[in-house]
Amino acid sequence: MYQGVIFLDIEKMISKNTFNGHDLTKEVLLSMQNNAYLLVVCSPYSLEITRYLIGIEFKGAFILFNGGLVALNGQQIANLPIASSVINEIKEVSKHMQHQIAYYTSEAAFIDDKNDVVERFQEIFPVENFKQINTFNTREAIYQLRIFSLEDKKDVLYETFFEQTLDCQRQDLYSLLVRNKKNELSKAMLTLLNQVMIINRENIYYFGNQLVNVIEPIKKIKDLSKTIYQK
Repeated sequence: MYQGVIFLDIEKMISKNTFNGHDLTKEVLLSMQNNAYLLVVCSPYSLEITRYLIGIEFKGAFILFNGGLVALNGQQIANLPIASSVINEIKEVSKHMQHQIAYYTSEAAFIDDKNDVVERFQEIFPVENFKQINTFNTREAIYQLRIFSLEDKKDVLYETFFEQTLDCQRQDLYSLLVRNKKNELSKAMLTLLNQVMIINRENIYYFGNQLVNVIEPIKKIKDLSKTIYQK
């Protein structure tokens, strides 16, 4: 049983390869965790990168890839990988377009080859440390893809062809991020909350750049950053 839950959305707190959490923030988060609060890290990255970025030891839960994977105390409670048949179709399209793909599993991110676009992307986003392998096994659970292309006008090919199953969004000058269309952070948060016992349902916090009321059934979500710095 927990006193409350803290959702820490690190996607809104990342600058290049550093976590922009103030040292005081980290101390408060750890203190609240030690006082029976469940700390939930929401991240667009694999576990390996997420652990590196937050830089703190914690006993809690992960929501990765915008809700594609939810884990509590080391156990998966929601698992929505991209279908292998869809991944194979994307591989065929990207091969024809000469676009490289990075594959995100729960543990790490992989790429079978790097070109100039990938290298330029990694110069800007060094946290994306892809493990290079000769041939990636697409039968392994994949939760997210990053397609490397400078030609944003060609994004429509992916968006149109995979409209029914995937959410394809340009993230930066160099890449298009691809996730399951059914992935939703709000649903993942609710799934997690339904698995834990909380003494006071008002003690649910979202900590990011701004307060986002993503949980409709819960009437009161506080901005943890305001709580911290008002004290």
